[in-house]
Amino acid sequence: MLKTVFAAALIAGSFGAEAAAEDRAADRAAIAHAKVETWRSLYRNQDAEGLDRFLKDGFILIGEDGSVTAKQEEVAWLAANAWGGPDDFVYTVEDIIFTSQTTAIVYGHGDSTGEDENGRPCRQTYWSSNTLVKEGGAWRPIFSHVSGVRCDLIE
Repeated sequence: MLKTVFAAALIAGSFGAEAAAEDRAADRAAIAHAKVETWRSLYRNQDAEGLDRFLKDGFILIGEDGSVTAKQEEVAWLAANAWGGPDDFVYTVEDIIFTSQTTAIVYGHGDSTGEDENGRPCRQTYWSSNTLVKEGGAWRPIFSHVSGVRCDLIE
């Protein structure tokens, strides 16, 4: 009898572990999509209203120069500024770290071509880390930090 109960518990536990792994995989995919596709699309389309809905209240952006921008300022900036970025911009997610069931940190780098301050072609790169919170089944950014901005000349 004890063996049967133990075996049943193992089987139930393995199904629970599989379900948790599937949930985590779905969360990883949703976070990557939010970072790589949704966020970029909002800026490309100058969708300030969409950005306002996407970012959590209390969102903070720390820029590469150490500036701190609140959600309202970022939304207002987007409303006033059309996408000036390159068409070849790509964001690569390096990793997603879950700090709880509803909080995750995603970090990676953005890459594109552009021009330096003298108009010479360069390869632009930067790194960012972003904290997202899951609410109502959706992952929304609450914090972003940008660093390591570079513009390496293309010879």
